[in-house]
This record gives sequence, C-alpha cells and structure tokens, in this order.
Amino acid sequence: MNKIRVWLASNSESCPARPRLTGDSALEWIGQSDLSGDALTRIEATQPQVLVLGTDSHDRRLNRILKRLTSALPATRIIVYSQSQDKRFVMRLLRQGVHGYLSKVELDTELTHAIQIVMQGNVFLCPSASGALVREYRKRARARKQNVSLSPSLNRIITGKAE
Repeated sequence: MNKIRVWLASNSESCPARPRLTGDSALEWIGQSDLSGDALTRIEATQPQVLVLGTDSHDRRLNRILKRLTSALPATRIIVYSQSQDKRFVMRLLRQGVHGYLSKVELDTELTHAIQIVMQGNVFLCPSASGALVREYRKRARARKQNVSLSPSLNRIITGKAE
C-alpha cells in the first residue's frame, strides 16, 4: 500500500515542529518549508497528496499563495491551520479551494483524522470552526425569518462528531 505523502509549510519565520501523525502508518512526511517563492516551487515539484499549511488571518500573501497552489496542484488536498477562530477567515479559505481547516490548538490531535477525511474527497473542519459556521448559518437563517433546524445526524457530521 502506498503511503499518503504529506508536506508541511508555514508562513512563520521558522516552521514549527512537525505535528504528530498519530496512529496511521499510511501517512508520510515528505517535506517541510516556509512559504517563500523557492519553497512553493519545491512543493509544486514534489506534488504532495496533502499540503498542511500554517498561516494566520493577517498574512497578505495568503490569497496569492492559495491561488498559485490550487492552480499548480489541483489534486493536492490543502489543510490550513491557524490560531484564528474567525468564521469569515474560514469561509474565505473554503471559497479559495482549501479542503480542511484546523485551529492550531487542535493540530496534534486532529491532523491525522483531517488528512483521512480530505483524502476521501470530503471537507474537514475542526469542531471549533464547524460550530462557528453552523451558528452563523442559523443566525442568518433566523434573520431571514426561516426556521432552519439541522437533523441530529447532519449536525454531528458538521461538528465533526460523526461516528
């Protein structure tokens, strides 16, 4: 069985230590870098199956980086992690083609699961992000005077608590 090839990139001055890929020997770290132009070229040449991208919501280069990577690597699943809990930031990432989002505090505990989910063709949102998005959705629905209620099973899926 071929291992899932994972690359870690971060916009911080020094890339953080690699998060643990817990309990899954089918995952393999193949590279780690910053997000400089040279590093993006190496990522593109390596063509990882999953790119784990550390960033913050204030990085002005993020739109350009994501546009370049999603264009050059259409088969690569991109999972972003950040300290931001801003639902607008998460929605912007999803609109730009990101396949998963993790808060930085959930990186070690949820990354392996997130990789498995996105490799199945699904979107992964950590519980804090999915909860914020569901609350925003319900708030907007109430504002439109629609009574929207998610089924218990759909709510579990959206909040990442599905079995």
